[in-house]
Amino acid sequence: MVAGTQIAIALTPWLGTEFISKQEEMCSAIALKFNTFILGRNTIDGLASWVDDEIFFKVRLDTSGKMVLRMDTQKLIRLRMDDFTIMADELLYLLFQTFPKDREHFLAVQEYSVKKSSLSALRALYIDFSGFQSEEELLTLRKVITSCYDKYRWRFWL
Repeated sequence: MVAGTQIAIALTPWLGTEFISKQEEMCSAIALKFNTFILGRNTIDGLASWVDDEIFFKVRLDTSGKMVLRMDTQKLIRLRMDDFTIMADELLYLLFQTFPKDREHFLAVQEYSVKKSSLSALRALYIDFSGFQSEEELLTLRKVITSCYDKYRWRFWL
């Protein structure tokens, strides 16, 4: 189960405590979508798109379209469109962690990682689905992660 508080914690570095403290409903809605996700009935791609849109529209509404939020450092940050896609991808790892560790879910995460260049999917393959891969495949995953993504996105878990 994914809790709304987990969503809030994951989004706070991106959106700041000031904004997130007013977004319990959004965080709960995202958690509910994650908790009701069923592979085969839902798609990871569709869920990622929905999460991206949900965060984008909440920020747009709250900032009257300015897309500027105050971070915990008191600096004002203007969010870019790419930021929302990255946030949605970061949140997907919370979903991937809850997946049963079976071949069907492994293949779904693997396919998504290739189709969407998802760091969260690569993280799940490396950490949660490592038993489905050889040592050589795990080394390749590590190389892809460290060479294709900014260090701030993987330094705490790799």
